[in-house]
Order: sequence, then structure tokens, then C-alpha cells
Amino acid sequence: MPKAPSRWGSKRRYHGGLAMSAAYVVAVSSTVGIFAAGSAVLLRSTPPYGQMVLDAVKQWRFAPAHATDADGHDQPVEASVLVAAVYRPPTVNNGPTAGTAPLDMNRPSSASPYPVTMAHPVHPVQALSPGVVLLEVSIDESGITRAIRTIRSSPGLDGAARDAVAQWQFRGASFGGSSVRSVAFVVVGFPQPILANAVQ
Repeated sequence: MPKAPSRWGSKRRYHGGLAMSAAYVVAVSSTVGIFAAGSAVLLRSTPPYGQMVLDAVKQWRFAPAHATDADGHDQPVEASVLVAAVYRPPTVNNGPTAGTAPLDMNRPSSASPYPVTMAHPVHPVQALSPGVVLLEVSIDESGITRAIRTIRSSPGLDGAARDAVAQWQFRGASFGGSSVRSVAFVVVGFPQPILANAVQ
């Protein structure tokens, strides 16, 4: 019974307030039904930003996942989708920063993919403005990224976001005891950078 993954439904429902959050890593797993987000569980969080992202994701809308029933009919099914948010710190010259490490809050479900390794984006030196990029990542049965699509663009930052997420490694999703293709949505936030000549 193959399952087509859930898809992002409406860009206009993206919560613009996320651009104000300076979280480093947040992962959210949302169980979705037909076109609407159901329960959302915070898996990993950097307090207090995790709750801010969770509240925003609860307002998102998704196109449903589909599966073929025993009679060969295509039916919408309840499924899980992963939403991850990474907000890089506004460090000088992309250097390291002090801060609270992300905390694991809940165990991820095998029904959705989960990032095993995550690369943080580098703020492009030519991009002096903040921005948020939203990506849709298509993942195969083995957890290998097969495609990355930009859903929400931020001029000058899209390439850095895609380059970082392309380095992520995922544990694949399963459905009915079998490995399946899946989709993850990744929010990459770039706060206003601190420039070297601005530091006294």
C-alpha cells in the first residue's frame, strides 16, 4: 500500500512571526489529516523558541497523504510530517557563539523522517538583511534527500539555506511496516547579522 507524502497546502498560511525568532534548532512532528494540521508534538527545542515555532506550525495547512486501499482506490490517509526549524545565531563572520544546546523533548515517530545530522547555514557575506527560507525536502525510503524545493524565498539567502539542508542526513519514514518516501519541511532563519565593524 504505497503512500504519497503530505504536501504543503497554502503558502499564505505561513506564520510570518517566525522571522522574529532566533532559535538555533527546533523540530516538530505534526500528525495531519485532510488538509489540516492535527496534533503537533515538539521533538527537539531550544527554549523558549520551540513553543513559538510549535504555535506557528499548528496554524499551517497541508495537502493530505494518499494510499491505495485493498480495492486499488486512492484514499487520503492520516500521516505524520516533519517540520524542522533552524535559526542561525547572528555571529560575527559566521563564527561560533555561546548559547543553550537544543534539548530532546519527545521520541520521534517512525512514521515521519527525522534528521540524524543537521548542518547549520552560513550567512552569505553579501546578504546584509535578515530573512526566512522555507524548503520542502523530498526523502526516499532510505532517508536520502532526492530533491529540495523552495516554497518561501528570501533573496540572497536561498542558496545558503539549500546548501545547508542538502548536507542533512535523515532516518527514513515507514508506513504499515514498510519504508516509504516522505517529505520534510525546513524553516531556515537568518537574523540580522552582526558585522565586524559594528563590534567595539
